[in-house]
Amino acid sequence: MLIKAMAANCPAATQGLLRGCVSAYQLADKFETMSSNTAINHIEEVEHTGKSSQIKDIIRTSVEVVECLASLSPTVAMHVIRILKKANVMDGLVLSLLIKRESTDAASYLIDKLVLSSGATDTSRLYKELAEDKELAENARRFISQRMIISYKADDINLDKISLLTKSYTLLVYFIGVGSGSSDGSGSKLVEDSMNAIRLMAPLHCSDTNLPAKYTNDDPYKNAMCAAIVTCCRYPPIGDSSDRSVPAVKACLECFSSHLLHPESIESVIFSSRLSGFLIDGDAKSLLSVVYGTMLSSSNSNECQKEEDVPQITSVCHWLSSEIESDQLKTMHSRGMTMTSLAHDPIVAAEAMRRSAIQTTNELDDLAKSILSDQDTCAKIIKISSAVTLIKESVSMLVRRPEPHIPIVLPLSLERLAQALPWKEVMNGIQESTSHLFSQFILQLVYALEFLKHQPDSPFVVSPRSLPLKETLDLLDLSGQKDSDYKDLHTALKDLCSVHCPDIVKAIQQEESDDDELVGGKHAITPTMVSEAIRECLNEDAVDPSGLRAERMFLHSRQIFPQLEVDTLVVMEMLSDDDNSRSKYFSYVSLCKDPLLLLKARASVWKLRGTRRILLKILDSLMLANECIATEQSSSQIVAQDYLTSRDAIIVRCIVFACQSGFTFSGCENEVIPRARHCALCVSIVQSIILKRRGVMTVLIRQGLPEKCIDWIVEFIPDCLSDGPIITALLSDKSLLSATERLNAASAGLQIAVAHYHLDESIAKELVVASMNVLLDSFTLVVGPMGIPVSVLREENGQDITSICKTEMFHMLKTLSTISPKNIDLKNEACSTLSKISAMCKSENAASSTPRRKALLKEIWERCLFVNSKLGGALQL
Repeated sequence: MLIKAMAANCPAATQGLLRGCVSAYQLADKFETMSSNTAINHIEEVEHTGKSSQIKDIIRTSVEVVECLASLSPTVAMHVIRILKKANVMDGLVLSLLIKRESTDAASYLIDKLVLSSGATDTSRLYKELAEDKELAENARRFISQRMIISYKADDINLDKISLLTKSYTLLVYFIGVGSGSSDGSGSKLVEDSMNAIRLMAPLHCSDTNLPAKYTNDDPYKNAMCAAIVTCCRYPPIGDSSDRSVPAVKACLECFSSHLLHPESIESVIFSSRLSGFLIDGDAKSLLSVVYGTMLSSSNSNECQKEEDVPQITSVCHWLSSEIESDQLKTMHSRGMTMTSLAHDPIVAAEAMRRSAIQTTNELDDLAKSILSDQDTCAKIIKISSAVTLIKESVSMLVRRPEPHIPIVLPLSLERLAQALPWKEVMNGIQESTSHLFSQFILQLVYALEFLKHQPDSPFVVSPRSLPLKETLDLLDLSGQKDSDYKDLHTALKDLCSVHCPDIVKAIQQEESDDDELVGGKHAITPTMVSEAIRECLNEDAVDPSGLRAERMFLHSRQIFPQLEVDTLVVMEMLSDDDNSRSKYFSYVSLCKDPLLLLKARASVWKLRGTRRILLKILDSLMLANECIATEQSSSQIVAQDYLTSRDAIIVRCIVFACQSGFTFSGCENEVIPRARHCALCVSIVQSIILKRRGVMTVLIRQGLPEKCIDWIVEFIPDCLSDGPIITALLSDKSLLSATERLNAASAGLQIAVAHYHLDESIAKELVVASMNVLLDSFTLVVGPMGIPVSVLREENGQDITSICKTEMFHMLKTLSTISPKNIDLKNEACSTLSKISAMCKSENAASSTPRRKALLKEIWERCLFVNSKLGGALQL
């Protein structure tokens, strides 16, 4: 009272007093929240109880003082409401002040706070205050009910106001209940008055024919039915009795049925049809989900429902279905299954398919087939999120039945539809002129992939790699940038592609445009034009001797037309004979299953920069697809990895041989050092393979990669050291390789370790030690056994072992000479090896009597001396 008197005598002090009370309330509320979240032991319990009582007194006093300030005048009351809303405190007082002012802002305030409470009830104090303060709850219910009665009696048909009041009433009843009193703010009186008011506020006046797609009364229409259902759930007599003579029960039934059976637009027809379907099949959970989602304008309605809602809504569902004639419900439900309604929103059919338990083909199958076979209907529903739901539920309904499972969309018809698509007309997204055909293809594609997901072994599944999946995803992405309604369909198709062809999704994510100038060109370059351009540039008198023009055309065509179509025609051209005769036909699926076919391309393809880059780009995409196929079809992961390692070893071997030998270059370029004449794309592919596939480098070394190929790999592929541990293990086991193979592998391993020692010193050092041990073990084979001709030692293929080992030893000594004198670790290993070799040379020389053997030992010793000088002359040999 003192603060109220101070404010009355000095109006200028009102704002300061108000803010002081708000600050005190906020501090006390913060302390109370912290105390409730802190564990308290028995010793502190008495002290905490006393402080908690004081805190509650501060909160209560602050509210009372602010209420006194608001009673000074309407202007001060408005100022108090504004400050409290801004500070987000004293929600119950704000609601009380708005009710006293008889403002519809009270309804808006209720909606804002209670919708916030739907996710987590502790985020809004209003929910808690209404639940604890029976008087406040009754006043709120009475106010909303009376405002609705006043509106319909005064013929105040304001649709926004009607929707606002109905929604606030629904939320209030859902969270707080109808009460148990006999006043007009609770109990049966509240239910009767409110239901009658809601039924009469928005009179129904549209006919059943020629309904508009949407109508201004749609939101009040939906809110009215939700209000009736929620009231039935919270009004106990409906669960206990079905006596229509009870006025409140009768009012609920009339409010619901009058709206359910008299929709005013196609939008309302669909909503009524959904509710009718739930009532017919007794699907109480779905009914609650739709009501709750409409009430809260939320798609995550299932996460916000209360446990006690399910038995209540089940009881109401049974009661409504028994009170309304079944023929009326079936008629209303069938109105949502007409083509007009389905073109507006196919959710009714999707939900019917989800509930269907019929074990044979029925009208729902015919309905789905008629939708997917009609281009006009597909074009209308493609932007609707429930179109994806319809397709998924149609497939799920099919696979729930006993076999045979014959899908609506068959592979051959889908492939024919894909071939008829005018890709050059959709460079900037789906256009109105082409929307019908593309919409039908996209929806059928989603159906086919969904069926493949559920029935992968069915003979009626499509081959996803024979369809333009990447281009369809790109098209939806491009269209979605202009129209967000394509987002749901794009997400669904992308998820399906991630299941069946993850390489395509990965390629899209990593893809960057190689030639931005080609995008948006005036003329579309067809795959046939690309094929002809490649054929022309491979001729001796070509106008495009570098193949770069053909490469630009290839990239442009790939951006417009399906990649599988472009790549297949290009590969067929590259694999044709020199006389321009076509080779046998290849499908894109066969290329994905065997990408090594591309390595059969004629030499002229590799020699031109543009055609070589085209070949490598296609090879890269086919390798990714082949990896997914191998992983899916192999009996185990180990088998798949062995196959992929062998495949990649062949590819790397071919590319490395072509590059190091100058095969891919012409004329004087062959004599230039590798660094000046490498192909960047070749290096990139080899680098990615060796980095990704552990063991490829080991396989190449074990197969006996030529010395120049090893030089090329060491020069351009530093990640070849990643196979160091595997090569070390290979050298340590004498039973895996022959003597010459071990020395050959040791030579390659030493070269790799010395060149890339800085990348991983521990791996490189272990590899150097293993290589040096092999070199020392092979010394006898280099000089040959004493007393017999050297040429006696030969491999199974007839090669001279001594000659091979001699070559590898001198190559390894040459590698040792490249070690930097500053690299102490490698230098010490090299010096130790040189010392041992020199000692063996002296020992063998003393026992030898043949000039040829002495000459070889002298040559080895002199080479060791040369290497020692390169290392700084640390040894006295």
